[in-house]
Amino acid sequence: MFRVATSYEGDLFRKFKLKHDRYIQISSKSTHRCAVCHDTASGIHYGSRTCEGCKGFFKRTIQRRKTYRCKNNGLCTVDKSQRNRCQYCRFQKCLTKGMVTSNIRTDRSPKSSIEQIDDKPLDQLIHEDILEKISINLQTLLKSNQQILSKELVRKMSCLLIDTFINWYRTLPFYSDMDKNFHEFILKNRWSSFVVFILCYLSKNAKQLISNEKFYENIRNYTQNSNLSLFIKQFCQFFSEFLQINLTDTEYMLVMILLILQTDKCDQTEKFNFQSLHEIYFKLMHTYEMQTFPHEHSCRAASLIRLSQQIHHLTQFLIKNQHFYLPFLLLFN
Repeated sequence: MFRVATSYEGDLFRKFKLKHDRYIQISSKSTHRCAVCHDTASGIHYGSRTCEGCKGFFKRTIQRRKTYRCKNNGLCTVDKSQRNRCQYCRFQKCLTKGMVTSNIRTDRSPKSSIEQIDDKPLDQLIHEDILEKISINLQTLLKSNQQILSKELVRKMSCLLIDTFINWYRTLPFYSDMDKNFHEFILKNRWSSFVVFILCYLSKNAKQLISNEKFYENIRNYTQNSNLSLFIKQFCQFFSEFLQINLTDTEYMLVMILLILQTDKCDQTEKFNFQSLHEIYFKLMHTYEMQTFPHEHSCRAASLIRLSQQIHHLTQFLIKNQHFYLPFLLLFN
């Protein structure tokens, strides 16, 4: 039996984001500003109060002995939104604001974590155990609630998955090299795709896989909204294709990373240079496919990219129309 939804979808959507928004508020609290770009400062670095982004930029410049040029005669504006446009002017402002080069060791030039990604074995870059942990935690919740999809159960599952997303994101190799704005963008705009993808994974690995007919029945029992028929058909078609690919756990983790790094002109990902990171993991995915599926690697890699794009678009529809509870119905048989 399922409880029939009434008019709480908007309230559900707001509560779903509550834990994430609280995290953003906590991480953003600070009264100090970076002397270079005026972003939130994280402390005194190399003689001046700066943010993590300018700290890392200054350190990399010195350690790698980089030389920059300015196309605007050194007159570029350096602030939170434009600090990446001219490296010459940013570095000069670091110096004028009191950052000291002698505080940085130049006898070694360690690679950033982004540069080291290609040098590490794939099993060191991804953590497959997260999938098992999520499955165990959610299955415990489902059993304790006797598989009745209530508002409270969706809220609990949502909070658990958002917590998992935040903790997992912090383990990614490039996390320490990116600034606060990048992290805020990821946490604010990519948690939903992560959740939908994880729910599909859990449904695929359920002891008794739900059928399309059962999914329709669950929706009919859960909501009286008759405008969902077209979307439900699209979602079922997507889920059917998703099952046919039969992803390995390594592929799941790679797709999850590609999901959060997916570029989209509508959400201004280009200003965070998502493309370079996406290309690194795209290359890793191709290498894995060639080694694991030598006779179908090209077709399989294309399927994974298409899968990540589909999840992104489906998620945007769910959020826009406040139907984010729908993927949760896949877990009930």
